[in-house]
Amino acid sequence: HKERDREGKALKKELLHLLSQLKKSLKTVESMTESIRKELEKRFGDRLSQFSTGIDIDPQRVAQEVAVALDKCDIREEISRLDEHLSMFQSLVDNDSEPRGKKLDFYCQELLREFNTIGSKSSQAKLTQTVVDAKSIIEKLREQVQNIE
Repeated sequence: HKERDREGKALKKELLHLLSQLKKSLKTVESMTESIRKELEKRFGDRLSQFSTGIDIDPQRVAQEVAVALDKCDIREEISRLDEHLSMFQSLVDNDSEPRGKKLDFYCQELLREFNTIGSKSSQAKLTQTVVDAKSIIEKLREQVQNIE
């Protein structure tokens, strides 16, 4: 019984450590959202300026196209869901009184899904690298969660 308690405390410590790393990854992703948007706007502006002045361009149409493209790259919704999933994961780890292995595994799947979506929307190497790092942390979390009832 004593050994099981020791293992449980060590496992909880490892889960909290990994969760902390994942939260740092999310903060890094959050910090990049504005620069990603600005980079896309600049890229569109650069492309538009390449057109010769003789071409008739409908500014409203261009604005719509830019809005659609920016929307496809918007990761704010994924960030919000990740934040919620991390909070739920944290509360499950902190609650020692109930079986929670399946729930923690479910949240690992959800975390992975949101980071995959961010990765698929990524146009920046630094963001892609952060996503890869986060996915690696999630895999470590999943391995540890397999040891929980």
